[in-house]
Amino acid sequence: MNFKVSYLNNIKFDYYLIINVFNEGKNLHKFLNLIDENKNYGVIIADSPSTDGSTTLKELSKFNVDILFSMNKRSDHTKTLLNVTKYIIDNLKFKGIIIVDGNGKDYPSFTNDFISKFEEGYDYIQGSRFLKKGMSINTPLLRTFLIKFIHAPLMSIACRQKFTDTTNGFRALSSKFIKENFSFIQEQNLEYYEYYPYTCFLACRRKYKITEIPVIREYEKGKKIVTKIKTLKNYWLMLKPPLYQALGIKYKF
Repeated sequence: MNFKVSYLNNIKFDYYLIINVFNEGKNLHKFLNLIDENKNYGVIIADSPSTDGSTTLKELSKFNVDILFSMNKRSDHTKTLLNVTKYIIDNLKFKGIIIVDGNGKDYPSFTNDFISKFEEGYDYIQGSRFLKKGMSINTPLLRTFLIKFIHAPLMSIACRQKFTDTTNGFRALSSKFIKENFSFIQEQNLEYYEYYPYTCFLACRRKYKITEIPVIREYEKGKKIVTKIKTLKNYWLMLKPPLYQALGIKYKF
């Protein structure tokens, strides 16, 4: 087994918020501190795993976390998400999962908006900072340009459905979509950030019920931008999936 699971409590939920992390430090704790004590969903930390001490059981016990899922050795986002999804399928009864980054740029209060869309029958729900004014806060100009004029248009062409914020990690997948497609997803040899655009692409091409909802995404003003996408290679790894999808290269459905 290439991962370890620790339960901080044994409460069962219909929906689980998966927080994907690697060395997020105080940013993760900032996000966790905003989670409602009376939440109606489980919180799973999917750790890649961190080495900064932010995801020890001692630290996480201070917050409203239910499960720590930790990889045994360093893995990318896609590998961690594939492993935690498989664990959930095999061990938990659930109606849907919501995925969010643990870098402190998002607000957990929007989790219930995703759950409401699940209850309306949606299978893939994408969070967007651009659906309403004032919800994209201090987003770097280059990042805004790349999302609005390159990434989102390419994803919209590939998926044959309009999206406005396709790099936003706040998104959700129904248990129906996951269970019907997970084996196929595993066969695609996805890596790095490919889990995110590929699940969107697959849900659209296989004609599941899709929607976008408004969510806030906030970068700290006056601070050095904290991002794991720093080099030209990182940007290419982010832009390659929607480009290849739009061109009909590699990605199957």
